Amino acid sequence: MSTSSLDFQDKGGRLLSQVPESWLKGLGEHGQGVELLPLAEGLASFLPFTEDGSPREAILLFLLMLLAQAEGHTGLPLDLGEGSLMDRFAGEFGADPSALVDLAKSDALAALRGAPGSALPLILDGNTLYSQRLHQAEVQLAQAIKERSQANSDPLPELDLEVHSTPVVLNEEQVEAVSRTLHSRLTLITGGPGTGKTSIIVAILREALRRGMTLHRIALAAPTGKAANRMYGSIQDALGNLAEVPAVDQPLVTPALSPSTLHRLLGYQAGTNRFRHDQDNPLDADLVIVDESSMVDLILMERLLRAVRPEAKLVFLGDAQQLPSVEAGCVFKDLVAALPESVVLLKKSFRMDHEEGQAVLSAARKMSGELQGDLFQEPHPLVPHAPGNLGPGVNFLDGGAKEVRAFLLDWFHREIECTSAPDEFLRRIRHVHVEKKGQWLPDDLQRLTHLFNHYQRTRILCPIKEASGFRGAVSINEFLHKEASHTRDRALGRTLSVSLGEPVMMTRNDYRRWIFNGDQGLILMVAKDGGHPHLEVVFPSPDGEFKAHAIAPILPHLELAYAMTIHKSQGSEFDRVVIVLPEQDSEFVTKEILYTALTRAKRAVTIVGGEEVIRKAARRTQSRYSGLQIRLRC
Repeated sequence: MSTSSLDFQDKGGRLLSQVPESWLKGLGEHGQGVELLPLAEGLASFLPFTEDGSPREAILLFLLMLLAQAEGHTGLPLDLGEGSLMDRFAGEFGADPSALVDLAKSDALAALRGAPGSALPLILDGNTLYSQRLHQAEVQLAQAIKERSQANSDPLPELDLEVHSTPVVLNEEQVEAVSRTLHSRLTLITGGPGTGKTSIIVAILREALRRGMTLHRIALAAPTGKAANRMYGSIQDALGNLAEVPAVDQPLVTPALSPSTLHRLLGYQAGTNRFRHDQDNPLDADLVIVDESSMVDLILMERLLRAVRPEAKLVFLGDAQQLPSVEAGCVFKDLVAALPESVVLLKKSFRMDHEEGQAVLSAARKMSGELQGDLFQEPHPLVPHAPGNLGPGVNFLDGGAKEVRAFLLDWFHREIECTSAPDEFLRRIRHVHVEKKGQWLPDDLQRLTHLFNHYQRTRILCPIKEASGFRGAVSINEFLHKEASHTRDRALGRTLSVSLGEPVMMTRNDYRRWIFNGDQGLILMVAKDGGHPHLEVVFPSPDGEFKAHAIAPILPHLELAYAMTIHKSQGSEFDRVVIVLPEQDSEFVTKEILYTALTRAKRAVTIVGGEEVIRKAARRTQSRYSGLQIRLRC
């Protein structure tokens, strides 16, 4: 969670003359720096300490609450006992958990802590300490969801025969999902890879048009620009399989069908940190469809529910087995668990109909527990990696830095620079793409499509961003950038922090240019309106087009993307992925992490990691505290 989003500011100075070494060690074990400390000290500065009193214990309590939020918990449970979050955190920071719990409940915090409904910065609800902002969002979201799920539903409709038989024949699960969507004001559709969620979206849209709904009354959205782009492309690919697009479906193949990010749909205003659409200014939509819903955090989901009119139909699609959102909460998973009457579970995977995807799907199902069996045994066992093996399946590479370095070089030259035709690859990335009056030349549009498709074939995914020995996304990107610079920068006569043809990713939202955190682009040569060619960053748009931006203004917010974290990969799909695990077992590597990474691949996976590290990760479950399920069931 971004700690700067909390509704309080640091109005005190540093209250600690020296940060205890155990605190620094504890923060380090959780991958955190000292950024949380000023916020914890800022809260403590509001407390009325006596002259001899020490704020140290209060600062630590607030620090642990902020740490819990940074790791995705919506609050800090105060339960004690083996395995409790408070016991674990306190032990890692060298503190007495009982003393911290007593403080959290004591009158000493009365200036900051209130009961549910209070406007004070901290809320004690039962045995959980919340920030007021997250507590309010959780309570309000639960209420909005309960009202929507209990609302009267329309009669269950029969589907149009043409819709559920073309371009593919929908199976029983898919037909139920489409019918439920047209029937209920809240539908949760969850399924693993290849279960046909795109076919369901297309069928919902076609049915809606046949029932008189106009396209401008339908909203399509996803948490990220990348996921919105993929949603658009998948819909167009499916419609492209129709022998002929009927007149009633023609609006779906026009630019008017443009999925957006949730922030853009809700009209996020960066200057005020507010949304244009809310309960007083709701979305002008009768149907709202959200893809990749597991990525939506508590705050954003609550804002969405505020903005959707009570009578509108709201559809969430996703995979409840995937990693939860980066920010606080595990909302989609909670909704699926707490509202079985609103859930359609997709079990049939069409990847099993394709030989190339069976091994990846089998490994993912074993990881999630849906399929019983050992990862290293039949069916489809993980096998040792053989040099040059780019075929389908799942294999693993157990080696040190030398072996990993050799593997990365081989991957780079084979998969990125195309060893079989390196001159052709260099010619493509050195081509000057011409844009006139905001439109690409037709041939250049095709070239851009080809290049982006090329880079979408494969990616390296890492659980950890920074790790030595080619085990983190940063070190891998730096290594491959140096390799790329040998041939690419020579043509430009200079050395750059990014090179021609390299994949990059935004690390923050830029609302002026409408490019967002997680959006992926390429560094290419562009000439606009007869001007001189120069390097620009080209990003794909949800409508299938491409937009070029000058590098200089956004360079501080770009990072190389040969490798990316698994969290950042959500919403993406590749033919082949490489999963690079830490050399030693790490609590950050869980079965949810591995499942999410595996399900990014359609054809093949190489896991860089030893058998024991993989086995331990597959047994470790990521759990988040959330009160949403309990509130929904009350």
